Amino acid sequence: MSRKEADFYVLTHEPGHDQEALPLWASAREGLIRFDDAPPPVERVDLPDLPGVFQLHNVLSPGECKQFRLITDTLGFHEDAPVSLPHSVRHMNNLNWLVDESICATLFGRCQPQLTELIGGAPSLGLNARFRFYRYQPGDFFKTHTDGSWPGSAVVNGKLQADAFGDRWSQLTILLLLSGDYEGGHTRFYPEGESGEAIPVHTPLGSALCFPHGGHPQHYPHAGEKVRQGIKYIIRTDVLYGRTPESEKIQRRWMY
Repeated sequence: MSRKEADFYVLTHEPGHDQEALPLWASAREGLIRFDDAPPPVERVDLPDLPGVFQLHNVLSPGECKQFRLITDTLGFHEDAPVSLPHSVRHMNNLNWLVDESICATLFGRCQPQLTELIGGAPSLGLNARFRFYRYQPGDFFKTHTDGSWPGSAVVNGKLQADAFGDRWSQLTILLLLSGDYEGGHTRFYPEGESGEAIPVHTPLGSALCFPHGGHPQHYPHAGEKVRQGIKYIIRTDVLYGRTPESEKIQRRWMY
């Protein structure tokens, strides 16, 4: 039995933009990522030209990033994705994996001390277990867009529960960089709108780029610059915050 067969299973199939049944993978057991025992503390760096946007360094070690890359290459990527945007807009390969609690809890535990702001009057409660993996090869890009808001998903009694908690919305995108040996591929923010000047941001290997999304007042249109050389691997997930009357108003119309 291969590792793919032993450690993962297809939780469900979801419709993509072009395909009817894309696999949503789930962990068959915990401990699929061997995390370092004594990682350095996560460091936060706010980006002064982009209020609300910040980077978290030391979230993942190079070895941990390599494990994620090997797993996702084994599971396999697709051009299509279970979102409304066609491949012509998000021109890269996609894979969705609903990770187990040990992965979510470890990464959130590292990041939480730096997630100090209340959003909608509520604190951060965790990460969305729906990890969306993107693989950009030379020539790939993501056109200008704004990320939507998500509830927190989980496996409940062997089935996908898209809103497993009922008490939380995502308010921040978190992009974890799993590779660093590529050229191009900056995240380009447009603080004055798509017709304004872009501010490119490079996020190093093992670091996270965090920014408000959905209806949050500090969200920005952004794009993934074309990769010129090498392969860019990232995880897109979300930081979840408690639902409040304020967050209900701003996020419901921005659901994924």
